[in-house]
Amino acid sequence: MGIQDAVYNLEEGAGAVWVRRFAAVIGFIALTLWYDVSQFHGFDIPEAMDSAQLAREIARGHGFTTHFIRPLALAQLRDHQGPNPSQWNQDNPAPPQKLDFTAIPDTYNAPLYPLALALIFKTSGVHFQLAAGARTYTPEIFIIVFGQICTALTAAFLFRLARNIFDARVGWTSVAVFLLGGLTWKSSISGTAVPLALLLLTIALHSFHRALLAEEHNEHGKVWGWLLGSGAALALASLTDYAALWLLPLFLVAVGFGFRGRWGLTPSLVALWLVLLLPWGVRNAGLTGDLLGSHSIRLFESGSMFPGNTLTRSYRPAEIKTDQAFTDLRGKFIHGLRYHTDEAGKLLGSSLATCLFFAGCFHLFRRRHAQILRYFALVGLGVLAIGASLIQPAPEAGAGANYLFLLWPLTVIFGVAFFFILIDRLESSHSLLRNLVIGLFIAVNAAPLVLTLAPPKPAPFSYPPYFPPVLSFVGQWYQENEVLASDIPWAVAWYTDRPSLWLPATVKEYVEINDYVSPINGLLLTPESRNAGSLLDIDKGVWKEWASIVRGSSVPSGIGLGAATFLPPDKTDYLLISDRNRWAAPDTGTPATP
Repeated sequence: MGIQDAVYNLEEGAGAVWVRRFAAVIGFIALTLWYDVSQFHGFDIPEAMDSAQLAREIARGHGFTTHFIRPLALAQLRDHQGPNPSQWNQDNPAPPQKLDFTAIPDTYNAPLYPLALALIFKTSGVHFQLAAGARTYTPEIFIIVFGQICTALTAAFLFRLARNIFDARVGWTSVAVFLLGGLTWKSSISGTAVPLALLLLTIALHSFHRALLAEEHNEHGKVWGWLLGSGAALALASLTDYAALWLLPLFLVAVGFGFRGRWGLTPSLVALWLVLLLPWGVRNAGLTGDLLGSHSIRLFESGSMFPGNTLTRSYRPAEIKTDQAFTDLRGKFIHGLRYHTDEAGKLLGSSLATCLFFAGCFHLFRRRHAQILRYFALVGLGVLAIGASLIQPAPEAGAGANYLFLLWPLTVIFGVAFFFILIDRLESSHSLLRNLVIGLFIAVNAAPLVLTLAPPKPAPFSYPPYFPPVLSFVGQWYQENEVLASDIPWAVAWYTDRPSLWLPATVKEYVEINDYVSPINGLLLTPESRNAGSLLDIDKGVWKEWASIVRGSSVPSGIGLGAATFLPPDKTDYLLISDRNRWAAPDTGTPATP
């Protein structure tokens, strides 16, 4: 091969493909480093810290046990586990033995993401100790790298899906819009299960589309293989993020429309899902009486019966009244739909491609498989909005509760496809002009990311309320089996590596847990409660039972804690109350503060 042939191969031949791929990989790595250095300042989402501490216990060989103790989960264990569970109260004799808070089974989280993180922790040999003066907790670096690998793989499957539905130009542009989306990167460093769930859902959609193509070409054997693979990926996504469960019925409807007359497909998919999903549900039901464990109780949170997080923090929750529960659910549903209608653009990445996706719904594609996937995306967004409205009416964009983001890659594809339909109708013969318009389109979609990367940089930690150096130092004052109650138990469990009880809804419940379930050795209050709002908000809000201690005026009687100290960073926001003075330096009596 001569020099001229080699140059042609790089510019127009097979080599050009590899040049674009190499450039894409280098660009992704450079953007990753830039974003991580400028934007990552520790975890700030409770789900991320909860999953991380659970993965650490799995990696240590402790199974699905958690250091983040929810009072409601304890109540479920009380009602379904152990001899004479009815005796677990302060009016009857104590149970035969108290619980070991270092071995409480987790019944809240989906299993696949913590398992994946546990494998990373186990194989890497990472140490769970925050080094003195460190600005980053090393295990979190491993977690966000995993999230960004999942994001890169999602982009790869996104390209293949877009190319197979339309063509390569739609594929490359879709990848550019996806990887230059601010919400994509915010999700990749969030530490939540979303990047892995996004990858598995994109794989499921890619396999489903290949099954549709095989059906059009009468390749019946391939239909079964691709469709069962798609169903398996969707089930794994559901075991990663329970939000994907809302898509299972819709997937069966899509199969019914896409493969008419194949009556064996639906029962096969249902059987596959039962094989993959039921074991985990049976495990949860054995512990709590509910297939989703303590997760499904979120339906009844944030209503008039249980404002805010008080239900999850209740060890003796009030009886749920059907009529009042229905009224609360209806109110949450209406409020949630209103929020999702107003904020759909933000929840889907504040992207021009999202706007074009909805505008393009009035365009009819001639390819039947494209129509089916477009309808799946449109109806799926509605289904996920309904699910999110019932669980958490007003989630933050980028957080684990942003259900709509799970279908954002698919909306990007159809938004970009409609953009090229509009470009093609210009009938312009000037390739330079067309390329400029395409570049401008990508630039507009990338605007939120560009503004995010602009100075000033965020603070080194997500404070308030999270300040890892202080939390890690506090952990050194307590033994591994000693328990800390807190208003941020997910962070205390992750950074102190000690069992942490979510501060119960009432002082009476706290005393009962301390006396009859497990002794509590300390109570850590942070800006999560101390800066919860005005004094009226504290006195009347979710922390009203603890208002005196939140305000720093007095400690409720009977909780068994007598020593107190304020902690950095400002000596006012972090308040530690302990069973004894643990912060005095040995033999000196002088404070040993962080």
